[in-house]
Amino acid sequence: MRMILAVFAAALAGPALAQTPPDLVSQGDLAIQNAEAQAAANRREVSLENRLNAQDAALRAETAVRALQDQSAQAATAIPPPALAGAASVSLGDMASIPDERLAASNARVREAAQNRR
Repeated sequence: MRMILAVFAAALAGPALAQTPPDLVSQGDLAIQNAEAQAAANRREVSLENRLNAQDAALRAETAVRALQDQSAQAATAIPPPALAGAASVSLGDMASIPDERLAASNARVREAAQNRR
């Protein structure tokens, strides 16, 4: 009877002996937990820095777009430069005119010369 009781007690005690009590955590387990916590903290820090950099880039882009819009609005409403004093006195009739046939012939000679490279 004692033998059966001893075998029964050993069978029940086997799995219990294989488990570590929760308050007896080894130094290696603590080191692993600390390393995991440090890695998680580093990932959170990198994620936060990435979000801040993205927000900063978006803000700089928005500021640049506004500056360009302001410049284009100012250019549209800018006062045109004053006309030159002598510009109104120039007559277009005094300008040289070249007949279309002469321009076409000149263009043909230039194209022919450009094709005859040596």
